[in-house]
This record gives sequence, structure tokens and C-alpha cells, in this order.
Amino acid sequence: MSEHSPEPTSPAGSSWGQSQGHIPSPNVQATMTQMTSQLQTVIDAAERAAEAIRFDAEEQARHHLAEAQRKADRLTAERVGLISDLTDDLIRHAATVRDHSEQMIRALEDAISSVTTKLEQPELTESIEYTPSAEIPGQTTLGAVPSPASAYSAPAVAPPPAAAPSPSPTPAAVPTPSPAPAAASPAPGSARPAASQPVSEEALLHATRLAVAGTDRATIAAALRDGYGVADPEPLVARVLGEA
Repeated sequence: MSEHSPEPTSPAGSSWGQSQGHIPSPNVQATMTQMTSQLQTVIDAAERAAEAIRFDAEEQARHHLAEAQRKADRLTAERVGLISDLTDDLIRHAATVRDHSEQMIRALEDAISSVTTKLEQPELTESIEYTPSAEIPGQTTLGAVPSPASAYSAPAVAPPPAAAPSPSPTPAAVPTPSPAPAAASPAPGSARPAASQPVSEEALLHATRLAVAGTDRATIAAALRDGYGVADPEPLVARVLGEA
């Protein structure tokens, strides 16, 4: 049996231990301090991780925003280019339409001017009044026109041959001839002198008027024959209209 025996504890000592039981021991305090330090390290690491995550999220957001801005700018530039091309096409089409409109306006103005000029011109079928002393238009530049009397002369009619002298018979009583009745003067509008006489200036002028008016040869010949007593009006008609 051991010589050393445990000392008995006094009741007073036992009460002191009970009163001091809430104070941690140094080992516990060291453990608690160590755990607190470790927790602080974990908290700091978590905060640093959260900060890194927040920074990365902000970077990604900025990257996405920049990419979206670039896409929007590219789409805007494409749309602006497309609108510019369409505008240029519209401008070219408008210029083409304007040129065509100007050409049509000029053509219409030319047509209106031509029609107006034709309407203002005198009629080509307007009759020309002739008088025996009237001058033919253009006479001053082309020279004087010879008078109808000098331009045309009727063919001279040879006088009848003289009768041969007959043997003089025995003189006999010759009755005194009665005076021949005076030739009756032609009524107004009756036939003019025969064709053996020279054609009058009035007949030639009348034939010229009929020719200018577009009268045919037969009508002119009939007018000369009936109105002026020209038995053979063909030479006069040929003189006015030319040979048939």
C-alpha cells in the first residue's frame, strides 16, 4: 500500500471550486481564441470571394453592355446605309421622272406651237381677185408679166383671093341697089366676136382665173366658147394650162 495518501479536501476548498467554475481555463481560452481567429480568417476569405464575385459580375455586365452597344451601333449603321441607298435610288428615280416630264412638256409645247402656227396661216384655197390692171404676186421680183394681148395673138386669117375679071357684057340697065339693113347689135350676154378675131384680154384673164381656181380643161374651154365666142378655145387653154 502506498505511503502517500490523498489529502482530504476541506469543505471550504470545495466551495471555492464551485464558485470559480464559470471562468474558462487557459486551454479553453486558447482554443476559443484560435477558433475566433480561424472564423475571422474564414469571414475575410468569404468577403474577399464576394468582392471578387461582385467585381467579376460587374466586368461581365460591362462586357455585355459593350457588346450590346457594338451590336446596336452595327445594326444602326446597317439600317442607316440601307436607308441611304433607298434614298439615293428614290432621288435617281425622281430625277428620271423629272427629265421625262420635261421632255414631254417640251414636246407638247412644240406641238402646240406647230398647231398654232398652222392655224394662224391663211387658207391656201383662198380665192384671188384679179382685175385687168392687177399685178401678179411676185411680179416685182420676177419681172413684169407681158400683157395677155402681146402674149397671145390669134392666127392671122388670109384674105380671100380676088375674083378673076369676067368679060364685060353689054351694058344694061342696072337697078339701083337698096341700102343693106344695118346689122343688129348683139344683145347683152350674146356671143362675142368670132374666133377669127384676136382673143380679147378679158377672155385670157378669165381663162387664167379659172385655171388658178382649179377648173378642168373642158370647163375652161366651154366657158370661153359660150361666154366669149371663141370657136376653138384649145390654143388658149393650152396657153394657160399647157399642152394636154
